[in-house]
Amino acid sequence: MALRRPSQHSIDLYNKLVEEQNKVRRRLLRIHKKAEETIPAGRLPALIIPKKARKITREYFEVDKMSLKRKLRAFWKKYSQAKEFFGQGIKSYLSRTLKDGYLELWRNQMQEQLGIMVEGGKWYFTPLQLKEMSEEDRRFAEIYNFLARLSPEVFLALLYRGKLLQFQFIYEEMRYGARKEYSWIDQQIELLEPYRSRKVQAELLRQDEILRDEEMKTRVSTRERGKINSSRELTNSGEHESETLNQAEKMRKRREK
Repeated sequence: MALRRPSQHSIDLYNKLVEEQNKVRRRLLRIHKKAEETIPAGRLPALIIPKKARKITREYFEVDKMSLKRKLRAFWKKYSQAKEFFGQGIKSYLSRTLKDGYLELWRNQMQEQLGIMVEGGKWYFTPLQLKEMSEEDRRFAEIYNFLARLSPEVFLALLYRGKLLQFQFIYEEMRYGARKEYSWIDQQIELLEPYRSRKVQAELLRQDEILRDEEMKTRVSTRERGKINSSRELTNSGEHESETLNQAEKMRKRREK
């Protein structure tokens, strides 16, 4: 992107995204605080808490030529990232920081270790693909499909509650095969089985007081139309698996390089 001066419209949209980022930050801080008070898991890491962002004005760019170039480069980078991560509030942020990276770990390792992959640019294995797999491979693919269909909010709630095993265990089983009668994939299937129902997922969020957040009513258009649309966003709480969070975060960072 050319290092042009942003229009007032771009600055206004950026500042709306800053507001959204700070709302997400406040909401996640409240979720973590509640989880620390109600779940005996020790202090939760602030891995997914976004940094506090600041608004800017046109005067921000009233500097010498050398400083202007540096500030423009920094602005457009932050602008692009803000649209990508906060364009739809907490839902898009959780997708980018948690769920997408975790699912990419699954896809990469299923392809490398099992030789199976999602075809045609889709996010799920099709019924035909599942039918053609071996029984063992199908177990991994079906769990992947279940996780891929979860909302980012439910995904985070299950992660915090310890319902997602550390990916290292799953990876070892993909690579070396099940070495015991009650395997890691058996345990993962058992842990997730009660949450297959949408009704149960909704009850999970309700029990953790993860209600529709009246604070999160605005959605900033990622197409830069300058419109603010009504939106309803869910958030959540629970127990964490720090190793899984770190694995997903590392995958996201490698993807962005």
